[in-house]
Amino acid sequence: MKRSMFRVLLLSVVLAAGLPAAASANLLVNGSVADALGPGNDTGSSVALGPFVLYNAPNQGIPGWNLASGSVEVFTNYRYSGSRVVDMTGLHTAFGGRGPGTLEQSFATSAATSYNVSFLMGGTGLPTVKEMDVKITGSSGVIYQSVFAFDTGSVPQVGDLVAKQFSFTGDGPSASISFRSLINSTYDGPYLGNVAVTPVPEPGAYALFIAGLALFASRGVLARTRRVSGATFPDWRS
Repeated sequence: MKRSMFRVLLLSVVLAAGLPAAASANLLVNGSVADALGPGNDTGSSVALGPFVLYNAPNQGIPGWNLASGSVEVFTNYRYSGSRVVDMTGLHTAFGGRGPGTLEQSFATSAATSYNVSFLMGGTGLPTVKEMDVKITGSSGVIYQSVFAFDTGSVPQVGDLVAKQFSFTGDGPSASISFRSLINSTYDGPYLGNVAVTPVPEPGAYALFIAGLALFASRGVLARTRRVSGATFPDWRS
């Protein structure tokens, strides 16, 4: 009995530790853009936003990401958060840039598996509403596409970032995610940060975890009893 209880307890602990880890595993490389940056096309510093590195497409200077078109600026110490964010409209063509940027990355998926996508979005200055096209392309083509907007007047403080999220279902062994700025002006574009793609745990995994806890409760927490001379006593020998 004691050995059986130990096995059930061990299974429950393993499941309890594994489920959160599986749910939080980011399938993207450098989703936070925190890794060391490669050489850019230019560098500078904004009084309002902090130092930045400019990248013109085609460029893979941001580890894990491919700059497929346009220009982006990576603020290495975003003044409002202390973290890194990407201005998706790095530099207008009038100033030697390539216009609105497109960042993309491929990652492994499984058919019929659901995934959550989360990212931070922000912006400052004009235009007040920043828009960005987000797309997931799978084995069969585009499986998700939507335009996300950020209104600079909707946040309590200038420079705040807002969490965005959506879900999609994989259709094969791999997929790609792309973020494309829809702001083509001499002003700042939408800001992007902390991108994550995480698998949604299957219901069967939670069912197994709950079953393990239930079995432990029935066999370990609730002691067996036996009847002796019409009375009930705990069976301590088990």
